[in-house]
Amino acid sequence: MSVEVQQLTDELLTRLQNPLPNADDERDQMITDVSLLLEQRNKQIQCAAPQSMPKAETEALIKQDLLLKQRLEVYLNHIKSDIKALSAKKQRRNTYSQGIGISYQSGFFIDKKSK
Repeated sequence: MSVEVQQLTDELLTRLQNPLPNADDERDQMITDVSLLLEQRNKQIQCAAPQSMPKAETEALIKQDLLLKQRLEVYLNHIKSDIKALSAKKQRRNTYSQGIGISYQSGFFIDKKSK
């Protein structure tokens, strides 16, 4: 395995050990950094000929790749939950500002204010 791939993988794993920052700017910067590292790593892996790597190094790369995918999945789930919470917050704010509660029953829209 090339040294560059190993270094990029190690750097990704260490960055992904830390939790996502709460501040939006820091979070965006971290996501951008991780994306760039992933792109560089993918380019290095594609350039390296798999036949030239020893079997042990290939297996080690596969194990690290699985760990990397697990950590990225944790980040993705965290981001998804934040987006859902933000959407729910927006919806509650819009409902409050409009002052109308609408319920849907059998294809009819019933305005709760007119009841």
